[in-house]
Amino acid sequence: MRISGLFGRLMCVFGRHQRSRGKARETPSGWQSVCIHCGVRMHRGLDRVWHVTRD
Repeated sequence: MRISGLFGRLMCVFGRHQRSRGKARETPSGWQSVCIHCGVRMHRGLDRVWHVTRD
């Protein structure tokens, strides 16, 4: 694993996820994607900021 990948996973532990641009999809309920490092589901809020989806 590269240093950037290790750093990205470490950021996930602290709640700083990075969404995947390639997996972002527009759905009837808004934009959805996943974190590129850990795969957690994310959605874009009304403030245009990406948040972790809580189920």
